[in-house]
Amino acid sequence: MKYFLLTLTLFSLFALSSCKKAKENKLIGEWRLLPQMAADRNDTIVYRFESNNVLYRYKNGICVDTGDYNVKSEFFKYYVVITNLNQYDDANYYIEKINKSVLILQCYSPYLRKEFVKNE
Repeated sequence: MKYFLLTLTLFSLFALSSCKKAKENKLIGEWRLLPQMAADRNDTIVYRFESNNVLYRYKNGICVDTGDYNVKSEFFKYYVVITNLNQYDDANYYIEKINKSVLILQCYSPYLRKEFVKNE
């Protein structure tokens, strides 16, 4: 019984770490923020996640912010922790959806929701 529990624990840890790495790999690249208000439609905002955990935010092709990010997991949920970007966007964002073309990040306190499409 102890051998079974040990094997199950090791398998779970391995599976969780590989899922986290998969999320990180999908996140790396450029993501265009979809407009949240009518006033935002004039500006193109792009977030660029680098493999060295550096985040760049571009507005109309000009780099306006640089920060850090980290992917973490808690209780089978995955989060992107953004720091040093600016006082409005620094937060722990729950990864609601991530695939090859869509990224949805959500933060509950304060409530923020960011929807992105892959920047081609």
